Amino acid sequence: GNMIEKIFNTTKQANEVIYNVINQISYETENGESEGKYVTVVSWMSAKEVSLMLGKLVEIYSISGENSLITPQHILSIGDMLLNNLLSTVHKGAIEKTYIGFMAVCKVLLSSKIPNLQRLPREWISN
Repeated sequence: GNMIEKIFNTTKQANEVIYNVINQISYETENGESEGKYVTVVSWMSAKEVSLMLGKLVEIYSISGENSLITPQHILSIGDMLLNNLLSTVHKGAIEKTYIGFMAVCKVLLSSKIPNLQRLPREWISN
């Protein structure tokens, strides 16, 4: 479980940094600065990869057994991150990859035997 915790925490930190950069740069690059555009492109590429990684973490280490390496709290946190990313992203490619990660989380949750987790996708959609 320790390695999963490290991966989870590192990916969560990367997600926060990437979206902070994206939100700051998108305004600055409107003036046509090529350096800012490069950083923006790299940030969007990173955002896509982080979203896919979060979705894969949930797929691989699903919550369907007692020996699961990922906790329900991890899944809730990942789902919240991906949903926030979906709602704050304007880049089509990043939205597509974030959607794939988010759908992986929803699939695991909907097939969960834990009622509180099973109803999370419904709650996210209704909010």
